[in-house]
Amino acid sequence: MKRTLRETCIDFFTDDHIKQDVRDMMKPLVQMIYNEVYIYLWIIAFYHLFVVIMILSMFCILWRLMKQYEMKKHLMSHFVSSIV
Repeated sequence: MKRTLRETCIDFFTDDHIKQDVRDMMKPLVQMIYNEVYIYLWIIAFYHLFVVIMILSMFCILWRLMKQYEMKKHLMSHFVSSIV
């Protein structure tokens, strides 16, 4: 019976000893990549935090402006109705 490449790979990686060997071989490569992108990950995290703070502050400013507008509108309608 002919086995496909996929079946051969699946059989190869089902062995726990092989899995552990592959993990041990990949650890230095993964660690090296992590060390290279570590600073960029922090930069991206701080950037996102800054953007969230900016959006929340703009929301608060907008909310205050809308409250002031509603208050002015209410006072103006009350003033106009008292004149007439």
